[in-house]
Amino acid sequence: MPDPMASQNVYDTVKSFVEWRSWYDVAKDFQTLMAGILALTAATAGSFIAYRAPSLSFSGVMERIQFDGNAAAEERERLARARQRRRYGAFLRLQAQARRLGTVAGIKVDRMAVPVEIAKEKNKEKDARSHNERVEWEDHFGCAEFDEFKELEKAWKNIDLFPWEVVHNIDGLRGHLTQARESMTACLKNLDDKNTVNIVHAGIYFQKCREVRESADKLCASLVSRTADLRKRLEKYQSED
Repeated sequence: MPDPMASQNVYDTVKSFVEWRSWYDVAKDFQTLMAGILALTAATAGSFIAYRAPSLSFSGVMERIQFDGNAAAEERERLARARQRRRYGAFLRLQAQARRLGTVAGIKVDRMAVPVEIAKEKNKEKDARSHNERVEWEDHFGCAEFDEFKELEKAWKNIDLFPWEVVHNIDGLRGHLTQARESMTACLKNLDDKNTVNIVHAGIYFQKCREVRESADKLCASLVSRTADLRKRLEKYQSED
């Protein structure tokens, strides 16, 4: 707000200045007039600056808040995209290995099906309560190849990347793989000098391999549509970039 005293001084000086008087009096009062005008100008400018300062300060704060908000939003978007890419890679690798694991387990089931069924039929012909029939064990019956599929354990250590249904299927497949390995170990311990194994052990191992194949196929099926959705999201991100 302008200084009222400065304004009054200017008024009084101008009034006295414009009244008729000698040139000496005019010259004498000119200095006082200029001093009053400068004081009024300074007071007016000071009031304007004082009035504008809070507005400028508030505007600067709001601009800073807006800048920080935009930066935070960009960082969240960057992290979200990075997580989506990580999820897509995990889904794709697990889906590929689950498909191959199902194929490997299926081959073992197909190879064991005939000798196991023949041994079961022979066993029935002898005595329904007898389990003495044996199956010739072949090297390709073993499930050592199951240990080559490391992606399953990696997925289990990063289950936060997967939805509940997929986590449940991963856990189920891990359990069936463990049972298949244990059953194979039992078969190897039961081998005789003719390289044959009791039908009971062979039958259990055969069933466990079937469960591995079914679990692997189920896991793969639960990943297909989700992997496709993640790929579409990444393609959308790339088109936006």
